[in-house]
Amino acid sequence: MDRGGDPLSDPDHVLVASIILENWRQGRGLDLAGLLGNIAEPPIDHLGALPLETFFPRDRRMKLVMALNTLIASPSFAAWTEGTPLDMDELLGPPDDPCATIITLAHLDDRQRQFCLALVVSELVAWMRRQPASSGLRALLYIDEVQGILPPYPANPPTKSPLMTLLKQGRAFGTGVWLATQNPADLDYKAMGNAGVKVIGRLITERDRDRALEGLGLAGTEDGREIERVVGSLAKREFLLHDVRAKNRVQVFSSRWAMSYLRGPIALAEMGPLLGHPSPAEDLGTSPQPDSARHESQTTHRAERGRSGPPVLAIDVPQLFGSQAGLVTPSLLVHNRVTIERRTLALVRTSTEFWHVPIDERGTALWDEAKPLAREPELSDVPHAETRFPVAAPEALAKELRSADRSFVRWRARRTIPVLANTRLKCVADAAESREQFLDRCLDLADRADDNRQESARRKYERKIDMLRRRLDREHDELRRDQVDLDARQAEEKLGLVEGLFSVLLGSRSLRSAAGKATSKLKTSAGKRRMRQKAEASVQESEHEIERLERQLEDLADEMQEEIEDIATASDEIANTIEDVAIRPKQADVTVKEISLVWGM
Repeated sequence: MDRGGDPLSDPDHVLVASIILENWRQGRGLDLAGLLGNIAEPPIDHLGALPLETFFPRDRRMKLVMALNTLIASPSFAAWTEGTPLDMDELLGPPDDPCATIITLAHLDDRQRQFCLALVVSELVAWMRRQPASSGLRALLYIDEVQGILPPYPANPPTKSPLMTLLKQGRAFGTGVWLATQNPADLDYKAMGNAGVKVIGRLITERDRDRALEGLGLAGTEDGREIERVVGSLAKREFLLHDVRAKNRVQVFSSRWAMSYLRGPIALAEMGPLLGHPSPAEDLGTSPQPDSARHESQTTHRAERGRSGPPVLAIDVPQLFGSQAGLVTPSLLVHNRVTIERRTLALVRTSTEFWHVPIDERGTALWDEAKPLAREPELSDVPHAETRFPVAAPEALAKELRSADRSFVRWRARRTIPVLANTRLKCVADAAESREQFLDRCLDLADRADDNRQESARRKYERKIDMLRRRLDREHDELRRDQVDLDARQAEEKLGLVEGLFSVLLGSRSLRSAAGKATSKLKTSAGKRRMRQKAEASVQESEHEIERLERQLEDLADEMQEEIEDIATASDEIANTIEDVAIRPKQADVTVKEISLVWGM
């Protein structure tokens, strides 16, 4: 990939190493696909003393993700994700049973050879350091032809460092290294110096002999000149053995005759029969699988198996994880607030909501299938160790997430909010209030309203009653006056009749004079009688008016009681007028607080 550098200063290396270390601390497995997801959304907030976004911003992380993803998506790279795991315990076999594992690299190019061999040697170093010290040989690494693998300074391929570690430290852990090369100039002198046993065949060129003597530590010495002469004169199948642990360090020996076809490396097509796979001659009925079909099959297998981390998204969105094990699918968790205000109902309510929205296989949010949640679900911001994720995010998921806020607001504004309401009392039930509780509250409100209306009606009738009582009092006063006047008129009339009678009987003796006096007295008596009758009429009129006013007072009292009872009856009816009112919020009433992508809910 032509990326990476010093582990202490290269940001790419620091980020990836920190992510792997954090997952190891949490006990979570991590494959390549999961690593990409962790690079896009790292499980850490800081790197060193700096926030993550300052040390390695998201746009730079996405460039690294794209570079790694290009490598992973390459059909030629798919072979590196299959096959026997690079587990040294499995490759070496049980300690008591002999086992040989052959890794052939002849079909790979130089970069792939370096990559594969560096992985194998690094894994062997890690395995070695897990073993206790031993003077016996536990494992032997043999590399045929080390050209370009352990070159002299300044070349530093990825295979050089772990091989030098094995050469320097391997003998203390029972791990040996056997290297073969046709050209000593291709081997670092430090590697030759750390080798305990050296077997040197015939070297024709002077440079090769000098490098061999340099590795033996004999360059420029008398012994070195003698060995140089011996090495230059060796016959076929003769070798010089240099063993630092033997008494006689330098010996010359001959190898026995051996049959070897010297046919060269095994081709890739010839490996099938060696591994127990049918050869082309045995499988004539089956045509070779094209690379595209093989890559598609491998892709399908990876999709069924899943990946250890969530797929990389092209948009920055919070991701939450449930505790579900196995392959999980994505969905949305919407946290929103709805504020509705209706003056006709005296309603002002703010409610917090959580919605779980499923996502189909294309990545489209199914808003009409969203389910409300009673409370915020318990989710984690790190995935469960046994959770597996799709290899790739659904095609339309990134586009859906970009417009999720607007889509949710439009969808939520189309859904009504059911509210218990009493429109006549202009009140609504609280969010946590039951129908029975709301009815009790309505009855209480209606009773308080009744008290006010009844008091108003009572004051209205009391004003009328007070007015009638004042009129009644005046009529009683007038009746008393009329009665006094009547009594006086009656007494006066009686007295006039008596006076007239005595005047006639005891007055003038002449008949004419007596008749005149009698006539005069009769006229006076008639006037007094009229006055008495008038007084009687006034008394009767007052009595009738008093009776009428008393009846009006009784009627007003009855009317007041009837109206008070009607108010109480009407208030019960009003209190029981409870109905379900569907209130549709406006888009401006809906506020999205957060939309998270949830895996395994």
